[in-house]
Formats: sequence, structure tokens, C-alpha cells
Amino acid sequence: MPKFNMDSAQLPEGSDSPLTEFIPGVDEVSAKVGPGNVRWHLEDEYDAAEVEQLELWKAQGDDEARPHDVRAASTKHDADLAKKVSADLDDKAAKAEARYDQAHADLWQFRRRPVDHKWTKWLRWGLLIGGDAAGVTGAALLMGEPWITAGLQATSIGAAVVCLGAVGRDLRFIASHRARRLQINK
Repeated sequence: MPKFNMDSAQLPEGSDSPLTEFIPGVDEVSAKVGPGNVRWHLEDEYDAAEVEQLELWKAQGDDEARPHDVRAASTKHDADLAKKVSADLDDKAAKAEARYDQAHADLWQFRRRPVDHKWTKWLRWGLLIGGDAAGVTGAALLMGEPWITAGLQATSIGAAVVCLGAVGRDLRFIASHRARRLQINK
């Protein structure tokens, strides 16, 4: 078996570690129990190597972590600034939501529903126009008008009556709006 110089930095060719080449394999191991105050000569060396190795590993870990610590420290200011801006925006959003809720609570009674969004409105208009047209057509036919003229006149009169009803509704809304504004100003 070739001798290996531990002080030398060269390993034999094809070897990864000096231990795999120069320590013979062990088939069997036995141990004897001795008193606790008796120490073997290698125990002190192993204890010293353990302390030294732990310190070396800690130093190596610190060296390898240093670039990451530097990068983390360089982004700390930006992260703190982002947290502050986010907290400020959360406060603004909460205040805006409170203002919205207050405005909704104060103004809900002044809300006006859109009238053209329901099919029932168009059905009512059709029935009103049809009813007015039927009544006027019957009267015009009894007075001797031709049926086509009576029908067209009756339909236009019915549409005018329904439109005047819608105008009346809008005028009612304007009047009630003015009355509510006077209540607020008092």
C-alpha cells in the first residue's frame, strides 16, 4: 500500500479522499466500557477538532450568506417604504368607504329609479294607448267618421294622453325635489 503524505496537497490519482485509500476496511468492531474519568489519547484530539470544525462551519456559513444579507439589507428601505405607502392607502380606502357609506345613508331617499328599465312599463303604455284608442274610435265611428281616420286619430290621442302622463310624473318629481331641497336648507 503506498504511503500518503498528509502534509502534501496532492492525492493519489483516481482518489477523492485520502481516507478511502489508506484506512483499511473493518469487519468487526468491539468496545470495552471503562470508567468515566479515563480518556483515551484520541478523545482530546477529536474534541478539539469538533470545536474547531463547528467554528469553521459557522464562519463558512457566514461567508456564504453575506451576499444574500447585503441584498436583503439593500432592499429593506424599499420594502419599508412600500409597507408605509400600503398602510397609507389602506387608511385612505377605509376613509373613502366610510364617506361613501355616509353619503349613501344621507342621500338614499333622494334616489330616483329609472322608469324605462321594466317591461311592465311598456305593457302599461300599450294598454293605455289601446284603451284610449278604442274609446275614441268608437265615438268617432258613431259620429260617422271613416274607420281608418277614426283609428289613426284615436291612436294619436291615446299616445298623447300617455305622454302627458309621463310629463306629469316628471313634473311631480321636480316639485318633490324642490321641496326636499328646501327641507335640507332649513
